[in-house]
Amino acid sequence: MEQKSHRLLLLFAVTTVGPAIALGWLGWRLVEQDRALEEHAQNGARPRLGADACFFGIGGAERALCALEKQRVQERREHAADLAAAGLGRKIGELEAALGGGKKLPEGVAVVVLGRRGAMARAGLMLPFVPVEGSGDAARAFARAEELEYGGDQVAAIPLLRELTGSAEAAVRGGAWLRLARVYRKRGEAEVALQALGELAKLENVPVDGVAAGLLAAQGRALLLEAAGRKVELRETASVLDRELREGRWMVSRTTFAFAREQVRGWLGGGGRRS
Repeated sequence: MEQKSHRLLLLFAVTTVGPAIALGWLGWRLVEQDRALEEHAQNGARPRLGADACFFGIGGAERALCALEKQRVQERREHAADLAAAGLGRKIGELEAALGGGKKLPEGVAVVVLGRRGAMARAGLMLPFVPVEGSGDAARAFARAEELEYGGDQVAAIPLLRELTGSAEAAVRGGAWLRLARVYRKRGEAEVALQALGELAKLENVPVDGVAAGLLAAQGRALLLEAAGRKVELRETASVLDRELREGRWMVSRTTFAFAREQVRGWLGGGGRRS
């Protein structure tokens, strides 16, 4: 009987005392964590929880803290995003006001106006290359002149091209001057070709065959000087071209810019500055 009593006492301890201790410990943990949560809320401090707490928390307090942590992180992210959007909006507004009022843009700011075919206008810092449109439809105007040129009748092509230099379309005028320079170069009339390139250069950023007219004129001049063996003039022209490319004088694509820089380095004997 005594043995049976000991056995019942042991069973009572296992079934009641053990769980009671566990419940007491959990209660103490809950009180402590609730107190920590309250202190964090009062002090505005961020609750610190390890990654495991969110997944392996054993009490409601852990889950409450984890939920609070996630909520605060989300709120901070949303607040940061709102601040960034507001700051960007103000900056864009300032830039628009500066552009509309003819004011000088802040130093280091580049503005590029893009259309369906690429860059249409720009202001502020001149970038060395920008997205630009393709060749367009102007090339069709030269079909007959090019047929004569490549067919060997360059003399007959000249008056057709001269007529096109008076076109109302700047791209057509530029294309005509470019082709006239090419025809005169083939005929050995370097000076007349240089004059045609001088007219082409006046069109600056008008796209001619997909490239800024001013850049085509500078490249054409350098090629003529190189062919004529005029090394001093070639080096001067290449040095100016090198500087203008780096300063972003023309609106050209990255591919065109890279090709022109390689040309310049060749004309300068590999001495052109590298971007």
